[in-house]
Amino acid sequence: MWGRQTKDAKKLAFSDNVVALDFVSGLERGQLSGNACLVGFDENDILAVRDMVRQAGLSPVMSCATASLMRDLQMISTTSSFVIVNLDGFSDVDVGVDALIKFRRMCPDPSVLIVSRTVLNDELGSHRRAIADATLRAPLSGERLAAGLAAARCNHAEAS
Repeated sequence: MWGRQTKDAKKLAFSDNVVALDFVSGLERGQLSGNACLVGFDENDILAVRDMVRQAGLSPVMSCATASLMRDLQMISTTSSFVIVNLDGFSDVDVGVDALIKFRRMCPDPSVLIVSRTVLNDELGSHRRAIADATLRAPLSGERLAAGLAAARCNHAEAS
């Protein structure tokens, strides 16, 4: 599905709807730096995607399992370098797009990466700038996620 699951994270309460994952230190880092917030992934997917994000060099990872709770991300978006959104976690693609447009207006600082099974291919360009800085087709791999995060950062920097 999304990769292997590990249990090396301690869950820390952030709010009723948001959980922060504090990672075991000393793990090998990738080329990116900063931290990420995962939105709309179920519990099993969060573990696998979190591992891939960590391997790309980002930490800590915060997660919001219910995509409809995008409003809760306002409180953590100022501390997140990236927001990775599973568009399939919304009740409908249009609902997800509307939520992302509102989120980008309210929280312009983090780079936004969309993940979805509904897109045909990875799209690392900036043509969806109103909702995201890059898009990846699910299921993910670690290499593709790292490339998507790098593209999102680059596209976001160009737009700023």
